[in-house]
Amino acid sequence: GSTPNYPYLDYYFALGTAEGISFFASSGDNGAYGGTLTSYGGVNFPASSPFVTAVGGTSLYVNSTSGSLENKDANVTYGFETAWGVLPQYFEPGVTSVSSGGGMSTLFPAPWYQNQYLNASYREVPDVSADANPYTGLVIYAEGVEEVIGGTSLASPLWAGVTADLDSQLNESLGLLNPILYWIYSNSTLYSQAFHQVTVGF
Repeated sequence: GSTPNYPYLDYYFALGTAEGISFFASSGDNGAYGGTLTSYGGVNFPASSPFVTAVGGTSLYVNSTSGSLENKDANVTYGFETAWGVLPQYFEPGVTSVSSGGGMSTLFPAPWYQNQYLNASYREVPDVSADANPYTGLVIYAEGVEEVIGGTSLASPLWAGVTADLDSQLNESLGLLNPILYWIYSNSTLYSQAFHQVTVGF
């Protein structure tokens, strides 16, 4: 296959951002070197676009007073998260392992929001993460069938949903979320109120 025209594609994300649209993309499920046709510099496009919020994966663990999450009266609270890496039982045959994608893109220089707070040279992804582990992920019902889903293809829509709720609460579109996220990152008080820092996992 031919190499996509990244600057041409990125132009449309820039246009949408100017209109106040928030874009989210999964960082991928194959570790730091995605290995797909859409990867460049070890990270996936469009997650590497400066005008897209790249979403990686974690494994989420909760505390439950009932000892069972099936108990609808259980008091479930946040436990902890780790970086996501699992065996591929829920993924395509032949894949030996799955984990959150991420790394540095040599395609795009560091956008202003990363350069200011991270002193980065190139675009680094992901920007944020959410539960992507199918063992700790979501159970859905599709056409009457219960399915367990995971991957950064779960994490990215979770962030899009949270942002849609924020837009609704504020009665305005937040647009490109990244400058806000990195501003919060730079403020230790706000960061501890808004996010959980993930420091363990593989």
